[in-house]
Amino acid sequence: MCLAIPGKMVKIDGDEKVAIVDFGGLKQEVRLDLVDIDESKIGHYALVHVGYAIQIMSPEEGEETLELFHEYADAVEKDIREERLAFRDKGLG
Repeated sequence: MCLAIPGKMVKIDGDEKVAIVDFGGLKQEVRLDLVDIDESKIGHYALVHVGYAIQIMSPEEGEETLELFHEYADAVEKDIREERLAFRDKGLG
């Protein structure tokens, strides 16, 4: 399974087709070769897979996508906690 992560574009160099993308405080250089450079704007989000932007999203769409990631992560963490408690209660962990 492949996973693409959204990050906010904070700097864009159209000549080099790269952007600096902020992933919650971690800033990485991302290639823009696979997207329309004219859609790439500071403050918009790039959906990034292995260092390449594969989709450009509006700020609203990017923030909504990040919220869904956080909801999913919270649900997974809750499931893990519940499983650990169930194992402990059964004397298995």
